[in-house]
Amino acid sequence: MKKILLLSTVVCLIFMACSKDGGSGTKPTITFKSYSIPFIVDSLVDQFDATFQVTDGDGDIQNKFNFRIILDSDPSTLEDSVFEPRQMPNIGAHKGSKVDAEVIYTLLASDFKFYDPNTKPDSLRMQVFIVDDEGHSSDTITTPKLAILKN
Repeated sequence: MKKILLLSTVVCLIFMACSKDGGSGTKPTITFKSYSIPFIVDSLVDQFDATFQVTDGDGDIQNKFNFRIILDSDPSTLEDSVFEPRQMPNIGAHKGSKVDAEVIYTLLASDFKFYDPNTKPDSLRMQVFIVDDEGHSSDTITTPKLAILKN
């Protein structure tokens, strides 16, 4: 009887250690890490990088992330703007294994210099989320503000 109990315990521990998601779950996650510039965008900034950490327990992340720019003085950017899909590196190639990757996305002037000068936006930020192949969506995160200095 003791041998059966001991064997059952060992089998359960092995099963838990070999589980597919390794404790991360099937919901992908994305977190903001940094910008490549100080927290200021002026007329000289034509591009900058935003760095994110992406994780997924089963590695079935689609190779894109969805983002939108929010201009803090322009409420229409939050209510009317749509999320745009952007290509990530081929991290979906890791299907079936855990993904823990740093993703660097380069924003070009066309991504963030679309505001009307009459609205006088004072800052911008991004909202970002990712989706996996089974439709599990990460939480939508909001990056820290970048001040807009108009020269």
